[in-house]
Amino acid sequence: MDFNFMSDEQILQEIAKSIEQMRIAKQISSEDMAQKGGHNSQTYSNFINRGTNIRLGTLIQMFRGIGELDKLQSVLTYKKPFSPSGKYDKLPKRVFKKRTQIDEIKWGDDK
Repeated sequence: MDFNFMSDEQILQEIAKSIEQMRIAKQISSEDMAQKGGHNSQTYSNFINRGTNIRLGTLIQMFRGIGELDKLQSVLTYKKPFSPSGKYDKLPKRVFKKRTQIDEIKWGDDK
């Protein structure tokens, strides 16, 4: 599956399906998951069955409820690209738009 070619709704459905599979594989009831995670079991049911949008905090609670917070951590950990020399550039604090460079100045009477 390639998320680059999927709509936001399709990606949400895939996330919901993945959470549901992890929950079932660990044999955790949706009520237990809601209690451990600190979210409403109805919110979970709506997310799984209808693919409704949820808050990011609720998603974190769902991962906590099934004991899979490490999955989120692996997604959010930035890994520097490999450098054969072993030297890595520091990341800039800000990113600016690149300025276009004018190669040639044309005056009004130039053709």
